[in-house]
Amino acid sequence: MAVFGGISSPVALSELGIIHDKKIIYLDPWAAATPIVENGRSPSFVFRVSVRDEYAAGFLLPEALKVSDKVGLLLVNNGWGRSNHRALIDELKQRSLEAVSIQWFDWGETSHQNMINALYQDGAEVIIYVGNSVEAVSFIRQLAVKQPPVPVVSHWGITGGDFELLTGDVLHKVDLRVLQTFSFINNKDKRAKTIVDRYREKYQVNSAYDIVAPTGMAHAYDLTHLLVLAIRKANGVLSIVANGVVDNDVKKRTDLLKSALSNSERLKLLINDLLDVQKVSSGNIDLHLNTVASGSMIDDVIKRQEGYASQFGVTIIHSNDGEEALFMEVDEHRIQQVFDNLISNAIKFSPAKGVVEIASCRVDDEIKISIRDYGEGVPKGFQHKICTRFSQADGSSCRKVAGTGLGLNICKWIVEAHDGSIGYENAPDGGALFWFKIPMINKVTPQMPNSDSAAQSV
Repeated sequence: MAVFGGISSPVALSELGIIHDKKIIYLDPWAAATPIVENGRSPSFVFRVSVRDEYAAGFLLPEALKVSDKVGLLLVNNGWGRSNHRALIDELKQRSLEAVSIQWFDWGETSHQNMINALYQDGAEVIIYVGNSVEAVSFIRQLAVKQPPVPVVSHWGITGGDFELLTGDVLHKVDLRVLQTFSFINNKDKRAKTIVDRYREKYQVNSAYDIVAPTGMAHAYDLTHLLVLAIRKANGVLSIVANGVVDNDVKKRTDLLKSALSNSERLKLLINDLLDVQKVSSGNIDLHLNTVASGSMIDDVIKRQEGYASQFGVTIIHSNDGEEALFMEVDEHRIQQVFDNLISNAIKFSPAKGVVEIASCRVDDEIKISIRDYGEGVPKGFQHKICTRFSQADGSSCRKVAGTGLGLNICKWIVEAHDGSIGYENAPDGGALFWFKIPMINKVTPQMPNSDSAAQSV
């Protein structure tokens, strides 16, 4: 669907040729060189969520001018540095100013002493720095030796990696100001707070101050979120077009649109499954518990799945409908998700005109719910990994049954989050039987006061 780029502008610039030759969408959350997006190609397949150098210069220079108009430039000698150079020179010219010194360093440079000396000799009283954290560590360490070190206004590239850790106490000796397009610190936005909370739980840190490369992480999150929205929007538009808006006489166009719709639906399914996997594996699955009857839930699920079953010529039956009412305290939406996955799998692996049977019963203090099909059963070579991620009995690219290989893994997480268990067995007379168990509760019926107590209370 798309390719995500990295932090290096030279690498991104070198990838533009093949990206446009192959017509692949290129998503850039970090690399900031203006030519990445202003690439002269029409149409351009590049979409970026990051600061453009021509815009960055409009923030870097004014911040430097708060210190002095004797501005020196220290720039990495690659496409990113040259892009910043052009933008900064333009900003200086608009103010009838010139840089008092311009110094260049190579990618991965470890010694900046000669460049620092040249900046001082040329009278620079503030330095605008453009480079990544690898080069910035040695620059700051060597600058800190100067008495006093001049202030530095830096592009946000230095905030990637372990810059703060590697510079150590030396960092406190330098007046360093960094362009940031976003910050999680003291951010009251609900989504930002949610991301910080998840980051803290996953990486065992104390606060937003401990997030590594926070701006880059925010850009990556935004771009991933936009991709998800685009896929969902495309799915909706394709659905509308494929179902009537397109001239029905143009068969080839309709077939192509239906193929695109099928692919976008598969991508949407994968994204939703991946999001669920992320939530449950990080312990962020929220359960909203209610008391429900297993029988009525099964009936509701069957009604919802009947249309899908009809596409395969399969009938779903509730084999013990009408037996004793069994109650459980569950997140109804999540348990329905388990039902939907197991039933849809049973439908897909059933023969034409087949039957899928659903039953529930009490086993000790649990409710056991089973879904059975009459297909070929679970292959022996697949049985040991049936609930692991991305596992499919038929992993070939031409498999008959579509899926992401995540559904059963998600079901396992959901059931276990309810203190339950899940499993399967191949039925002796053919087919597969999947089951899950959920702790049973006693349904409490509110007691109405009898006439005597009612009279007494009056």
